[in-house]
Amino acid sequence: MSVNSVRLGPEIEQRLNELAIRQQRSKSDLIRQALGEYFERQAREASRWPEAVPAPRVSQAA
Repeated sequence: MSVNSVRLGPEIEQRLNELAIRQQRSKSDLIRQALGEYFERQAREASRWPEAVPAPRVSQAA
C-alpha cells in the first residue's frame, strides 16, 4: 500500500478527527472509504452516459 499526502483545511481536519474518534477508526481508514465511495459514484455516473450525444466538431474556417 502506498503512502500519499493530502492537505486539509481546518474544518475538514476537525470533522475527520471527530469522526475517527466517534467511530474508533483511523483517519486513513475513513479517507480510503470516502475515496472508494467517490470512485464508485463517478463510475456509475460515467456508465449512465457511456455514449452520450457527442459534441459537435468545430470546423476551422480558413
